[in-house]
Amino acid sequence: MEVMLVVFLIVLILGIATVFLAHWLPAAGLRATGRDMASTMKYAKYLAKANNGKQVFEIDIDSKTYAVEGRETKKIPSDIAVTILDANLDVIAKGRFSVVFDAMGGNDWHSIILSRGGSKTTIAMDPIVTAVIVDGKR
Repeated sequence: MEVMLVVFLIVLILGIATVFLAHWLPAAGLRATGRDMASTMKYAKYLAKANNGKQVFEIDIDSKTYAVEGRETKKIPSDIAVTILDANLDVIAKGRFSVVFDAMGGNDWHSIILSRGGSKTTIAMDPIVTAVIVDGKR
């Protein structure tokens, strides 16, 4: 009887842990994509300053890719939806969007919203650090 009780408790704990992990892992992937995208934008800003010129960060929403011009292209997981708000707060949900960084740190975007299921991560424009991650729920 004791063995059956222990086995039941182990199965119950494993079942609860599985449900928790099934919800947590996709949200962690969403946050990781947001952090990587924000760090790539910061890299573009620093390249512009180092070269005393312009550097372009481009997102292709249709093909789910982003890159700093002339550098490695990175993929956005296919189950993540991308929405961009430009400097005028116009919503961009398809096509390509470029953020141009100059040596003075200027840029022309407002925020990038990544969403998967019920989770949402926003990369917001910050004039000092370039991009700030703000996690939230829908």
